[in-house]
Amino acid sequence: MTEGEQADKLSATRQFVVVVRVAIEGNGEVTGELVDPISEQRRRFTELSVLVDEVRNWIEDVVGKAIDDQHHTE
Repeated sequence: MTEGEQADKLSATRQFVVVVRVAIEGNGEVTGELVDPISEQRRRFTELSVLVDEVRNWIEDVVGKAIDDQHHTE
C-alpha cells in the first residue's frame, strides 16, 4: 500500500491532517510548530515534551469536535 491509495484511508468516514515542523538548532535546541492546515491554527513549541502535548491536545480537540458534530447530526 502506498500513501494516498484508497486502502490507506482504512475505513474512516472523516480524516484530519496536521503538519509538524521541527528544527534542531546548532546548539541542539529543538523548536517548531504544529499547523492545522484547515483551520490555519499554529501552535509553537520549544521542547519535545511540549510538542507531544500539543499533538495530543490537537488530536483530542479534533476528535472531540468530530464526535460532537456526529451526535448533533443523528
